This record gives sequence, C-alpha cells and structure tokens, in this order.
Amino acid sequence: MKFRIHVSVIIFVASILFGLCGMAHSQETIKDIDCSNPKDQASMGICQARKTDSIYSKLQVVAAEVANTMQGGRKELFENYQAAWEKYISAKCLFDKSHYGSMYGQMVGICEEEFYNKRINELKRLGRQNKE
Repeated sequence: MKFRIHVSVIIFVASILFGLCGMAHSQETIKDIDCSNPKDQASMGICQARKTDSIYSKLQVVAAEVANTMQGGRKELFENYQAAWEKYISAKCLFDKSHYGSMYGQMVGICEEEFYNKRINELKRLGRQNKE
C-alpha cells in the first residue's frame, strides 16, 4: 500500500504557516493538545487530523490483510482498485467540503473518516469472503 499524507493535514499546516487559524501552535504544544477537550479551532483541526490519520492507518492494515488473501492478477487488481478508491474519496471530500472556509481541513477530515470507516467494514467482509 502507498503512503499518503492527508489533505486535511496539509491544509492545517498551511493555515498555521500563513496565520489563517488565528493562532499558531509551537511544536511542543501541538503534541500536548488534549483532544478530549480542544480549546480552539486550530486544536480541533489538529485533533481531527490525528483521528483521520489513525483511521487511515487502520484502513491500510485491513486493505493489506485483504490483499494478502488474494493471489496473482486478482491481488494486483485489488491494489489498483483500493488506490483508485482512496484517490476518489480524497477528491470527493475536497470538493464536497470546499465551501467551509476556515473549517475546510477539519470538515475534509470528518468526511474522509466517515468513508474510511465504511470502507474498513467493506474490506473486512471481502476478506471473510476470500477465506471461504
């Protein structure tokens, strides 16, 4: 599976660099943010990016497990299908949430999170079918 940086992370980092979040977190405070109680929009964006990245990592693990149940051309087709699905979902969420202004990155992350969770369940079902 391929490594991918989430668009929500890129947008959030860019917003910090260009001062669009209303505040800038230092490296020390970013890792110390309590995501159970974020205090501002920048913190909410960081927490959403963490959550989205965590779910994306789970998706990658499940996709790799499913791919390992396949052989030959079917495995390659699945990997191409999964990569295309990820690209589609990224583009869909970027477009669908493009009207959110300063909450754009956070909303993209929420959108991706919803699709990733659904996809994890789909892939688990597919993996069970391949084992039968």
